[in-house]
Amino acid sequence: QSPETTGLAELKKGDYDTAFKLLSARVAANPNDAVAQRALLRVYLETGRYTELETTAKRLLQKSPYAGAVHHELGEALAATGRYAEAIAEFERAAAAASIKLESDLRRAELLDLTGQEAPAKAIYESFVRFYTDNNPRTARELTLVARALVHLERFQDANDMYRSAIEADPQYLDAQLGAAELFTAKYAYSDATLFLEDAL
Repeated sequence: QSPETTGLAELKKGDYDTAFKLLSARVAANPNDAVAQRALLRVYLETGRYTELETTAKRLLQKSPYAGAVHHELGEALAATGRYAEAIAEFERAAAAASIKLESDLRRAELLDLTGQEAPAKAIYESFVRFYTDNNPRTARELTLVARALVHLERFQDANDMYRSAIEADPQYLDAQLGAAELFTAKYAYSDATLFLEDAL
C-alpha cells in the first residue's frame, strides 16, 4: 500500500477500526493531506460519530478554511443530525472548491428539496444538465452525479442511460451500481435492480 492510499481500501471494505488508525496516523504525519482528512471524516460519518466529525472538521478548518472536502463532510454530519440550514451553508462553502463542486451542489439541492425549497433546488439540478452538455464528462463519478440530478428532475430514462454510461466508464464504481439499483427499485423493476445489486456485491 502506498502512503497516498493508506487506509482507503480499509474504509471502502468497512474495516473502520483499521481505517481509523491508519488515517489518523496519516493526518498526524501530514496535516495537509486532504485525501486522508476526508477519508477520516468519512469513517466518523459512516460509524455515526457525528459529534467527533464536527469537532475534527472544525479543527481542520481553522488551519485550512477553504478545504472543500472538509466543509462537505461537515455538511453531511449536520444533515444527518437534522441541522439542514447549517448543512446547506456548508455545502455551499464546499462547492467553492472545484474538486468537490458537483457533489456539494447536488447535496445542497437535495436538502433544499427536503426543506420545501423546490425552485432553487430545481435550478441546481438543471445546472447538472448544462454541465453535461457543456463538458461531456467521462468519469463514472461525474456521470453518476448527473444521473442523480436527472432522477430528481424525473427524467428517469435519461438517468438510466447515464448510470449505464457511468458503469461502462468504471464497472468498479459502486455508487453507479447502487444508484441504478435504487432507480429501478423506485420504479418497481425489482429484477433489474437485483442485477445491479449483484454486480455491486
